[in-house]
Amino acid sequence: MKKRFHVTREGIFFFITTFLFLFCAVATGFNLFYIFASFHLSMLILTGVFAGANLTSLEVELPSRFHLWAHQMGELQVKVKNKRRFPLFALNFRLCFQKGQEISFQLPFLAGKGEKVLKVKGKLPRGYYCCQKLVVTSLFPFGILEALREISLEGELWVYPATYALKPRKLEALQLSLSQGGGSEQEFHSLREYTPSDSAKYIHWKASARHQTLLVKKYETGFPARLHLFLQQVPGREEDVLSFGASLAFALFQKRVKIFLHLLDTKGREFDFFSSSSSSLHRLFSFFAEIEWKAGQREPRVEGVSLGVGKREHLAFVSFFFSPYVISTWLDYRQPICF
Repeated sequence: MKKRFHVTREGIFFFITTFLFLFCAVATGFNLFYIFASFHLSMLILTGVFAGANLTSLEVELPSRFHLWAHQMGELQVKVKNKRRFPLFALNFRLCFQKGQEISFQLPFLAGKGEKVLKVKGKLPRGYYCCQKLVVTSLFPFGILEALREISLEGELWVYPATYALKPRKLEALQLSLSQGGGSEQEFHSLREYTPSDSAKYIHWKASARHQTLLVKKYETGFPARLHLFLQQVPGREEDVLSFGASLAFALFQKRVKIFLHLLDTKGREFDFFSSSSSSLHRLFSFFAEIEWKAGQREPRVEGVSLGVGKREHLAFVSFFFSPYVISTWLDYRQPICF
């Protein structure tokens, strides 16, 4: 914990006028100059006392783990507490991260022995950030001196790629394409009465015995149990590729699909892999946040995002050519996703 004082631009002017009053008072012996000089010196002392006391009784709590979305204004909850009976005024905060990024916010007033949870709005690029310190400054009461205090904080921030809802028609088309590719699995839906055209292997013998009539299992084609998502690097459009991939991954994760994420460089070579078979949604998006693309040497021959559907020994692929038009037809930018 460090506390320092800095002279503001207004404070420099204040010191100059104070020196001039002192010089005139000594040179002329005029009492009015002594009064002005003593008034300025008393203001300087009060500024130092109040500014220091304004920061000493402050406590700040930050969540150990939190997240935002890239290119979207998000909220962080910061708890500020005043340990003393005297109120605090005009506090400025700067939350500093190791990568040099900052989030600034203000607190005009905090009552004595009070606490407040601030909903801080911030906007950062995609990535993983480790909180380094919180810098608190105050110009109270006269703005002559700026009191500065540094508070060491520990916290982890993940900024996920911008994620949007898929358009319903595109989601249905995706399901149809995967089912035609042979990668989807038949999901049990209900029982119905047997007809001569039904195969005997679909008869539910136990249920038929209970109901004294032949019943067959009715299946519906759903999403695959597991899906391989391949994202290839496109120089200059890496964030768009991740935004598109994250939106697809979120929609498929909601369908309880196990996602295997493959990252390919510009030459089509895999350099990273992630499996969501036993992971949470936050862990999947934390992987998206920490992706670091390889330095591209040349443009890829085909700019695309590919989907692979796995079912036992069979692997079918559905390709999506990557372009701004394709993204705009798939993603609903009016519905950003936050969870």
